Amino acid sequence: MKNIYFKSILISLSLFGFSSSVYAFKTLNLDVADQNFNSTDKIMIEQDEIQKSRANNLPTLLATKANISISTTNIQPNSIYIRGGDSSHVLILVDGVPMYDTSTTQRTMNLFGVNLSKIRRIEVLKGSQSVIYGGQALSGVIKIETFSTDDKNATTVIAETAVGKFNSNKNTLSVDTLQNVGDQVAVTAHAYGLSALSVSPVSNSDKLYPDQTGALDMGLRIKGDVENIFKINYSRDFNTISNGDFATYKPIDADDYFANTSMAGGTWILRKADMFSFSLTRQKSNRTFEQEASKAPTATPTDNVYEGLLTNARFDVNLLQMDKVNLQAGVQYTEESMNSAMSSVDDPEHRAQYEGVYMKSD
Repeated sequence: MKNIYFKSILISLSLFGFSSSVYAFKTLNLDVADQNFNSTDKIMIEQDEIQKSRANNLPTLLATKANISISTTNIQPNSIYIRGGDSSHVLILVDGVPMYDTSTTQRTMNLFGVNLSKIRRIEVLKGSQSVIYGGQALSGVIKIETFSTDDKNATTVIAETAVGKFNSNKNTLSVDTLQNVGDQVAVTAHAYGLSALSVSPVSNSDKLYPDQTGALDMGLRIKGDVENIFKINYSRDFNTISNGDFATYKPIDADDYFANTSMAGGTWILRKADMFSFSLTRQKSNRTFEQEASKAPTATPTDNVYEGLLTNARFDVNLLQMDKVNLQAGVQYTEESMNSAMSSVDDPEHRAQYEGVYMKSD
């Protein structure tokens, strides 16, 4: 028995050595320059890279430059998947503050309504960031910066028309302006509009669905040793969409099924470079699905309204900043509420609040 056991060990060692030598023999060196397969923990996408990319919307840009999987449906806004987590585990920050639709349990937003021309930088953090940003950042954080720090006045107008396989007669218009009033005050404004006809998801159907999206935001920056930023935003999507056959779970065409989504809010940011930052934001969202009567025999009248309200306050401070040691601390308060009314039957309000304190050393 000992000889048999000893032989089995030798056979195992020889097999392990053979497999190891084969692995060491493979000295292939593959340099992939394209960022389509970027899976690093931190990805920076600067403004010049955004302008040079062929992406015509934010989901396409994130998919090609940061290797993020994004999907969308008629009923829900964009679903984002990072490191195995879904949208409820991915936090979206716009200019340092949370920005998502609380009228949906996914805690996400319509990324198609974000104008690429107003984005200055995108930072994607993959992996858990919950220590600093809270429980929603379990699988990643997408940080979008829109407020320009440029001291030069500029106005940009972009009008585009495109015809493609999945969109017909797609027209977009964006207007961006930055105006400095003296040495201490800067004013920004961004307007974006989209009108398109989307192809029906029903097989062998030639029906086109109107899609209209609009967004407007304005900002005021008061420069100085301590900087103040004030922003207000409004966006609205109004679409005629297809319905679904609940018996076969297949999409069906509809002439009177409408989806209307709007979001409005304001943000105040008070900060001093390398010392502290305080932000306060309040966002209100409204999602409506309406269908009076459909030609499809399996469809039912629909009148669903979802309302959400997001309030967030955050304070970060650098306690110690040296060449080899950094110490940072912060506190955050978030409150969410959602109301729903389905077929004229009111549901009770759902409310949740979260508080967090963190300290981080590098």
